Amino acid sequence: FFLNDTATPEIYTEQIVGSVRCVQETVGAVFFSKLFITVIWGQTQFRLRQLGIGMTASLNVIIYQKAFKFSILNNKKFSVGQLVNIMQVDSGRIYNMTDQISGALFLPIRLVVGILLMYQLVELHFISGLIIMLVLG
Repeated sequence: FFLNDTATPEIYTEQIVGSVRCVQETVGAVFFSKLFITVIWGQTQFRLRQLGIGMTASLNVIIYQKAFKFSILNNKKFSVGQLVNIMQVDSGRIYNMTDQISGALFLPIRLVVGILLMYQLVELHFISGLIIMLVLG
């Protein structure tokens, strides 16, 4: 490799410096993309959980208002314990739904960022790995 090469040491130095810059750019891109996703994920989780708590509280209020309209003692269909259980289960499901919504919102963003970073690292060669993952998945 080096025996028959007439290149000067400066050319090798330029190649090494270029490789180091490429690695630095890649590490920077990975770091900042991860930072961006983390900040956006945290804000989205916070806002959706606020929404979930508000929806849960609203549902509890509506159920309590309906429960107070009817006499629970004269109601043969539901007992007080059953009404409270239904209220807690339904409000818990609504609260958990907000976590599922945030996961569904961020899945495409994570896929796009991952594909872009793979393209930056290995250029078009990542397509073969992507096809294998799709076939096996």
